[in-house]
Amino acid sequence: MKEKLGSSETLETVVELTEIELEEHIDSKISEERIHGMMRKMQETESHLAHLEKVKSRWGTADNSIKVIGFTITFILTLVTTLMNVIPSPVLSKEALQIITAIFSSVAAVTTATAEGTILGFTSKNKAKFIKQIRDLEKKYHKCFLFYERARVDKKITNEELETFYSIFSQNK
Repeated sequence: MKEKLGSSETLETVVELTEIELEEHIDSKISEERIHGMMRKMQETESHLAHLEKVKSRWGTADNSIKVIGFTITFILTLVTTLMNVIPSPVLSKEALQIITAIFSSVAAVTTATAEGTILGFTSKNKAKFIKQIRDLEKKYHKCFLFYERARVDKKITNEELETFYSIFSQNK
């Protein structure tokens, strides 16, 4: 190392490296950048997983809400229909009670069919779709985590390892 004081009182340090030291220094900097790139991809994946979990949770909430609403409406209509048939009405005729009972029963049946159809045909399918996406992304994440940890510990990563790391995320399954 050479130190030189100039007329402007600045200190200049000149470091001379051998060719091997220079290559090692460059390789270590390249490996550091590759490791940081892998780390960014892992963080991006974690963020995406958190988003998918949130969406899946919302579909679960919608699924449960529709179940509760459908059950409540059906229960209330069934209860009213039963009470109307058990307790005689001084105001309504027997025929009017039968018509009202038939209407309430029909509405209860339609409500049940609509709620269950929505649950089976829409919310459950969407919830299952997000569960599958989460499972697939978690598999990719865990595979890549091994590459990332190896690179972090070794402080070296080859082009082949880096390509394999990114190819795992680009796979469709």
